[in-house]
Amino acid sequence: MSKIKIFLLTMIGLFTIFVTNTAHACTNPTGVEGEIIYNDSYNVPQYCDGTDWIAMKGGKGEYIPNAVYFDGTNDYLQNGSTLSNSKQLTASFWLKYEGGSTYFFSTQAPGVSGLSFRRVNSNKNLEILGANNSNTSIVSIESNSNTVLDSEWTHVLISFDLSDPAKRHLYINGVNEFASASIYIDDTLELDAQIYIGSLNSISKAQVELADFWIMDGYIDLSVDANLRKFIDVNGNPVYLGENGELPTGTSPDVFLSGDTDTWHTNKGTG
Repeated sequence: MSKIKIFLLTMIGLFTIFVTNTAHACTNPTGVEGEIIYNDSYNVPQYCDGTDWIAMKGGKGEYIPNAVYFDGTNDYLQNGSTLSNSKQLTASFWLKYEGGSTYFFSTQAPGVSGLSFRRVNSNKNLEILGANNSNTSIVSIESNSNTVLDSEWTHVLISFDLSDPAKRHLYINGVNEFASASIYIDDTLELDAQIYIGSLNSISKAQVELADFWIMDGYIDLSVDANLRKFIDVNGNPVYLGENGELPTGTSPDVFLSGDTDTWHTNKGTG
C-alpha cells in the first residue's frame, strides 16, 4: 500500500505531497520518508528523505548557528593534531571580534608557527599566515580593509592550494574580498600540530565569538557559486552544514565545532 505524507513548506507557502511505495526509514532519530521534525540543536526543520534527515531552509525555519564566547582572558581550546600537513586548506566560520589578541586560531608545533588566522586591528581585515615544518613562511593572504569590523558578525570562507596561484579565495560575508597574497609558495603547511581555538597559544587569547567552525585539509573552488552557497546563502545568511559538517562535501571535515554550548568544543569532524 502506498503511503502519502502531506506537509506545508513554510518558506514558499505551498503544499507538497510525498508518495512512497514503501516506508523507507531514517535513523537518529528514527522516522519514515516524508516525516518532518524540528532540530532544536540547530534551529532548523528537517525532513526524512528515506535515508537521511535533510535541512529545510527559509521562512521561520532559517538556520541560526549557536555561538560560543571566548573572553580574551581565560578561555581557549587546545587539542592535539586533527589535521594532516597539506598544501591545501578550506575553512568556514562565523566570527564576532571584540578585542584581545588579534589571533583567534593557530596550529603550533615546537619551534614552528604553523597556520594562523587573525584580525588585523589597524586595517580591520583578515590575515591568513602559514609556515612549513622548517618554520619558513609560505603563505600570507589578506582580505580588503574594513571587512572584519568590531562587534559585528562576519562570515569568513577561505580556500587555497599552494601548488597553484590561481587557486586562492577569500570571501567575507559571501563577497570576494581577496586583497593580496604577499607570500604564496608551493610547499606544505605544518598542520600536524597543537591546535588552538580562540588563541594564538595558551597565552595570547582573543575576545571573540565563534560559530560553526569548519576546517578541512583540502581545496574547494569557491569561485563556483554553487560551492560558495554551501556555506552562506545568497542573502548572507548561515547555511546548515549538517550534524557533523558533512553537507558541503558529502563527508565530515577534519574539524567541525558546532551545536550546543556544552558540547560545542567536542569535534564533530573526523579528527
